[in-house]
Amino acid sequence: MFWDRWRTASYAPKNVLLPLDDLLKKDGIPKERFYGEAVRELTHDGKLYGLPLTVDARALFYNKAHLKEAGIQPPRTWDELEKAAVKLTRREDGKLVRAGLSMDDTGLFSMYLRQAGGQMVTDDCSSTAFNGPPRACGRSTCGAG
Repeated sequence: MFWDRWRTASYAPKNVLLPLDDLLKKDGIPKERFYGEAVRELTHDGKLYGLPLTVDARALFYNKAHLKEAGIQPPRTWDELEKAAVKLTRREDGKLVRAGLSMDDTGLFSMYLRQAGGQMVTDDCSSTAFNGPPRACGRSTCGAG
């Protein structure tokens, strides 16, 4: 079956997926053959629940004219991105006419959240965690810069 990797955190705690660790070991397939971040996203409580057949490349595009108009440089850190998003957001007559950063794609939101050290749900899956404090992500930059 196919599913978006970020959904593993929702499905695995419900025991509806079979961990693949023993099967990989039996067949002599090392997890290291696969892109580490994708494997991490398919892992819950130390168990692997899927293999990344493809990994899409994501990029954050920006409009040079909008940045120039706002008097800012392209952001290189999460703090700079947040400040740029606020400066780039435009409202007219109380209506949003330009969002400084769109986070309406759940998969992108999850990816950016995890890169910044956050997570969608608590480790025990009892509540949401996306508006909580960031966790250590094991990298010095957590994907920023």
